[in-house]
Amino acid sequence: MMMDLKIMIKKLREIEKDKTLWKDNFPFVCSCIEDPEAQPKAIWMIGEMCFAFPELLTNSLFEQLSTFLRSTNVLLHERAICAIGRIGRSNGDIVKPYLDELLLGLQSPESTIRMNTIWASENIATTHVEFFEKKMDAFLPCLYDENEKVRMEAPEIFRVIGKRQPELVIPFIDILYKISQTDENRVVRIHAKGALKAVEKG
Repeated sequence: MMMDLKIMIKKLREIEKDKTLWKDNFPFVCSCIEDPEAQPKAIWMIGEMCFAFPELLTNSLFEQLSTFLRSTNVLLHERAICAIGRIGRSNGDIVKPYLDELLLGLQSPESTIRMNTIWASENIATTHVEFFEKKMDAFLPCLYDENEKVRMEAPEIFRVIGKRQPELVIPFIDILYKISQTDENRVVRIHAKGALKAVEKG
């Protein structure tokens, strides 16, 4: 018999708040991915739990998560992007074959998907910057995105990568400098300056 949705969501929230419950309740959280109403919360939590405890992740579970990258449901797509980003920070090998599919989110008509794809990429690049050696051009349009939140996030991937492998960002220095001086959004200008500083120190 299916658990009542309100009870299921309440239990998920209780587990989410207490990391000491994560390992023992991981099977329950995974089971919630089958419920359409609980899916967004469950996908997000699986990403966080597998970041904290990489040993919990299985290939079959990751494959299941990856299917949501092709979902027409924007929220599920967003949550899958975020989960895979967190997983990739601690388990790059399992994420690497899916990186090109993940980065397709940068071309999405949905600004939240574009923004979260940048954020997920930052997570992965924190520990696996080498994955992005031939991927940097994919982020260039985001620096000029019509959506302010996307533009605010875009320089951050250049900062994260520039700090670790500055040569990957050097081709974009002039662009970042211009943005740091001319973008109408103050946060975008600040983040662009942060990316430039990261390359200088990198």
